Amino acid sequence: MIVLLFYMIGTIYITGEIGFDTTLLDVIKQVKNQSTSESFLVKIDSVGGYVDAGMDIYNYLKNLSVPVTTYTTKAYSIASVIFMAGSTRIIPENAFEALMIHLPWMEAVGNHSELSTYLKDLKNTEDNLVKFYSDALALDTTTIHSLLKSETYLSATQAKDLGFATQLQVAQKAVARLNNNKEEIEESLMNKLNKKIDSIMNMLSGNPTIKAELKLQDATGVELVFADLDPTEVASVDAKVMVDGKAADGDFLMADGSTITAVKGVVTVIAPAEEVEVPVEEEAVAVEEVPVEEEVITDEKDVMITELEAKVAELEAKIAELMSVTDVENLLNALEVSATKQAELETKFLALAKSIGSDFTGTSTKENQSGIKNVQSETTSFAIKRK
Repeated sequence: MIVLLFYMIGTIYITGEIGFDTTLLDVIKQVKNQSTSESFLVKIDSVGGYVDAGMDIYNYLKNLSVPVTTYTTKAYSIASVIFMAGSTRIIPENAFEALMIHLPWMEAVGNHSELSTYLKDLKNTEDNLVKFYSDALALDTTTIHSLLKSETYLSATQAKDLGFATQLQVAQKAVARLNNNKEEIEESLMNKLNKKIDSIMNMLSGNPTIKAELKLQDATGVELVFADLDPTEVASVDAKVMVDGKAADGDFLMADGSTITAVKGVVTVIAPAEEVEVPVEEEAVAVEEVPVEEEVITDEKDVMITELEAKVAELEAKIAELMSVTDVENLLNALEVSATKQAELETKFLALAKSIGSDFTGTSTKENQSGIKNVQSETTSFAIKRK
């Protein structure tokens, strides 16, 4: 009589912001929906969130009556506390910044009394987190506080060295292989035939043996089981593959970057990891700067100044044509002669007026001369300065 034993493993997903995208109720619901599970794999991909919500999830997972394994490529802040709920804690060995720990912070508004209460709560939360990490990692509280204060990011190796992770997931290499060698093909067929004969003989003898199978994990922790392959063999196209006891179907990204595609439980394609081309930086060509001689620059400035001076001189000449200083002086002289003659005439008329009893008075020449001088004083001159 052959008895087949199935070991049921449930999966719990914790993603996004703790307390918002994933709450305690979400985790409880996932567990209830997999009530027959004999253990749970908790996959964490979170930037953290509310401390109280994270501690509630941690305590719930720790109190489950079945084994809990946690797996993460990113568990920051309070999510790193949830990661510690697993008795087995796994991080892929190539994860660069898998964990991040820091001191808690808060946003609060209120009066002095309310803010004082908030600050006390924040200090208590900080002390509790320091104690939690100190107990979990067997490190003194001063060291833990320094790590939290520095907002420390940890790689997979660092996380294992400090005690966060219990083991690292080794990247599996799965490649497509084309057998063109006739002898290798015949040997492979003989191996399969011998395995099948051994299996039949064991069944007939009533001593079934546990068969070793090739098992690979993809980058998210999903286990691919190749029942027809030994652990020493390599996954290849046309191999049968199962996931969670069912025929595998879809694309599975492996930790080494390759992708295994399965359709109805059969591997159809194994695509190797894409090679990222690193652009080659062009070498900078050094251009020798030719110094500009100071004399050349000085000559150019002199030429420009000379041209400006010529234009100013031309402009002054045009103004001079319209009214030169000589013309003005001639005009003033003529006016002065005219005023003198006018004064003489006025004197004669005044004498005549007195003789005949008239009230005639003469005009002042000072005002006229002053007015002319004022206009003359407003004459504009032009000049240019070199700096």
